[in-house]
Amino acid sequence: MYESRWVVLTCIGISLVVALIYIKMMDWFAVPLAWITIVVIEVAFALIGYYSYAYAQDVMTNHNGEKTS
Repeated sequence: MYESRWVVLTCIGISLVVALIYIKMMDWFAVPLAWITIVVIEVAFALIGYYSYAYAQDVMTNHNGEKTS
């Protein structure tokens, strides 16, 4: 334990620096990341709606407009 004290202290120091850098980066990028996430979700919903509509039209075309239950 005595021989490895500098390694342990160095690891504590490095982890403190990395944690502070992470916190600062989250401060800078939290709002843009939130907006990017909202835009991606909205685009995904629009694409899901379009592909659902296209699939329903394809099914209706293949079954001559008859409902299948």
